[in-house]
Amino acid sequence: MVKIDGCKILIFSVLFLAVSLLSSPVKAAENKVAKEDYLEMMEAVKSAVSKGYSDEHIELLPEVLKFQSKYSDDEINEFLINNVFDEESELTRDQELANLGEIELEENQNELIEFNDGTFMVMSSETEVLEPDTDIIQTFSTGEYQSGGLLSTTNKVEFWGAYLAARAELRTSFRPYTNKITIQDVTRGNSMSRFPTTLQVHSTKVITNNAKTVSSRGSYTRVNGIVIGGQPIGATRSFDLKTNISIVKTNGKRVTIRITHTGP
Repeated sequence: MVKIDGCKILIFSVLFLAVSLLSSPVKAAENKVAKEDYLEMMEAVKSAVSKGYSDEHIELLPEVLKFQSKYSDDEINEFLINNVFDEESELTRDQELANLGEIELEENQNELIEFNDGTFMVMSSETEVLEPDTDIIQTFSTGEYQSGGLLSTTNKVEFWGAYLAARAELRTSFRPYTNKITIQDVTRGNSMSRFPTTLQVHSTKVITNNAKTVSSRGSYTRVNGIVIGGQPIGATRSFDLKTNISIVKTNGKRVTIRITHTGP
């Protein structure tokens, strides 16, 4: 795992978004793309994402430009279908995640998890004050907020291949008081996916409320393919995102809370 200070979304070139699941599978031996070239490019992309580089900067990375100029769209598509979006690759990534165990983040932390096939996952936690004015809060200690104020905390995980394939979010709005925490709303936030990956958001809900420790959960399925009539066609992986918020101590009208986010 690599800790990072921030992550930016990469909108990759159209040629990577044009992968078609309807294409006939091509045997690995017929792939024109050298895996070494792909891994070299992905290493540069991971490094840029971890440093918070802009989309424009990433698209102009020498490794990215070299990869795009060396291979045709069809060659790249064939490589991705056989080496990134296939079921065997998905099962291997699942096993790598299982070996890591459940990932837990504190408030406003990030983790980048690398996979052996060059893809990677970024999990992040972000908390912001919605009410009262944030200028008032800035004088408080870390994790300390005004009693009765409205906050929002987001548990987010992004799945990266040759582009940002999917993002799952669990956004929890809540008010901390001196004697309890009240969750106001739980939503899917900015969850999204890009073809040929599909993200299904099954539910986002409150698990425990109006207590000194409260929690929320979201359930998702990521499909490296499409969903027709509710049935996934392609390699699938189901997972949950969970958020726990607890009162640590109080000081007058100030409340110190601890937020933890867990994910796949």
